Amino acid sequence: MRYSREVLEEIRQRVGIDEVVGLTVTLQKGNGLGKYKGLCPFHQEDTPSFVVDTTKNLFYCFGCQAGGDVFRFLMNSKGISFSEAVRELAEQTGISLKQMDEGERKRFKKKRDLYEICTEAALKFTSDLLTRPEAQVAREYLEKRGLEEDTMLNFQFGYAQNSFDSLLNYFHAR
Repeated sequence: MRYSREVLEEIRQRVGIDEVVGLTVTLQKGNGLGKYKGLCPFHQEDTPSFVVDTTKNLFYCFGCQAGGDVFRFLMNSKGISFSEAVRELAEQTGISLKQMDEGERKRFKKKRDLYEICTEAALKFTSDLLTRPEAQVAREYLEKRGLEEDTMLNFQFGYAQNSFDSLLNYFHAR
């Protein structure tokens, strides 16, 4: 089930993340305005490494690297789905859950499709950099600059062939 961005943001603004987390974790005032700390509910620990930041509406554990917003906290702590977390918090705040209308769903799908196309293109360019013979000059240049293959992969460095339709042909073949 998809909910509009506005509804999700309204829930985040109305729900105090410290109040929701405080039902599970004993929070103490931390360093800084709107910061709290406590023992992480997701792993065993003796000293607090779990931080809640009410100014950013986020939590983070420096021990197990769990983090996110109030929805993620409920999902992790109760083992529930995103939709269940949204419904639970909407009930608490009295917010009516409006699902995306048809126009919003179409816009969301179009954005998701475009994102997937861009991701696929980035992967193709990175693959071309690391495998195509004509990219050897580019690889040598990057290696001379001290970049290793792992870095090129991690930051998705790429190589575009000297052809205006190579990406189009790639997608047609797929």
